[in-house]
Amino acid sequence: MIPATEPLLARTPLLADDPQDPLRASGNPVRWGVVSTGRIASIVAGDLALLPDAILHAVSSRSRAGAEEFAARHGFRRAYGDDDSLSGYLRLIQDPDFDIVYVVAFNSV
Repeated sequence: MIPATEPLLARTPLLADDPQDPLRASGNPVRWGVVSTGRIASIVAGDLALLPDAILHAVSSRSRAGAEEFAARHGFRRAYGDDDSLSGYLRLIQDPDFDIVYVVAFNSV
């Protein structure tokens, strides 16, 4: 059994210098994209908003109106929805200004 005072995983250089500060992952801004606008995406967006290093950059949905409403509610800078030529998630992935994307989808997708 691992003693409670020892971390389960070794801290990497990407993590903050202060191991006591759980809200700082890197000390650098991280621009997030979120694929989906459902309940889990809403929870994730709310949690990301608590992190000082997180920038809520873009969200995608099949519905442009749904993506825009979600973006306004959670403070995302951009919203992407499906159009005749491209799906919302592909439009988000083509955005050059994000660092990481959280994909909220059923396992069967």
